[in-house]
Amino acid sequence: MRITICTKQFVSEGKNYTTQIKELEAELREAYEKNAELEEKINELTEIINGAYVLIASKEDLKKKGFYTSNQLSKNRFDHSNLDKKWFKSVDIRSCKRFEIFDESPQVLTAMPKDSYKIEKTERHTSVLEITDINRFWAITRYLVIMANWEFF
Repeated sequence: MRITICTKQFVSEGKNYTTQIKELEAELREAYEKNAELEEKINELTEIINGAYVLIASKEDLKKKGFYTSNQLSKNRFDHSNLDKKWFKSVDIRSCKRFEIFDESPQVLTAMPKDSYKIEKTERHTSVLEITDINRFWAITRYLVIMANWEFF
């Protein structure tokens, strides 16, 4: 008789364990789904945080797009009010540290700290803009506009 009671009690407890296991498995699946959603959101935010926009164009094209104006007070003037992302190439600042420019004397029109980059001429009548301090370079703006004789993007 005693054996029967213990067996019934064990089976009864076994049902509770099975229910608990199923509940824990459901909670675990829900946690995995939430984790996947959070990872996706983190990746989206990381892209936004590390995103920047680059435009290398001629003076004429910059004028056509409304980015460049001339007036009597200032010989050359970059107009920040008209920035439209459709004209720019999107880049990741963590991996994009050099830009080849098809001009021997390009001008950086956006307000990038001069000590955060260098421009060197190459043997092929082009130049390379190399970012030497990524944090300082992109600290003021995430838009880089370079005026050159030839278009790159």
